[in-house]
Amino acid sequence: MKKRIIINIILAFVLETLIQLMRDYVKFEILNDHSSFSGSWLEYIQLDVTMRIIINPLIFLILILLPYNLILLKIGPQKFNYLRKTCIFLSVMVIMICMVGCFVNVRFYPYWKNIYYLAYFIPYSFLFAGLIHWLVDKRTVD
Repeated sequence: MKKRIIINIILAFVLETLIQLMRDYVKFEILNDHSSFSGSWLEYIQLDVTMRIIINPLIFLILILLPYNLILLKIGPQKFNYLRKTCIFLSVMVIMICMVGCFVNVRFYPYWKNIYYLAYFIPYSFLFAGLIHWLVDKRTVD
């Protein structure tokens, strides 16, 4: 159980933050998309460093990783293979975006524009569910 908690905290605070930083770096520096912020990437990161380093990982940890791990622990992590765990992780993310999206933007945009969330969540699910599967749930051969 300690291993699961430590791995989830590392995934939320390190990997999630790195993915967000890389996504913004590609957006600002490589694609030169300055429609949301006119400054450089470094200025954008410095603007909301607390949000990126503390608040976003905590939200990800509580809203995504906690329900995912509770589902796995309730049923038993050894009963699922990697693909089923990925589907569970994807469904947790889709349920959360539907719950949050009811208040934010899902109802203002047509549904076909919100399909992009699925394209964003699928590789994310493979990455995080895979890392949790191989680092925590996989039994080692003695």
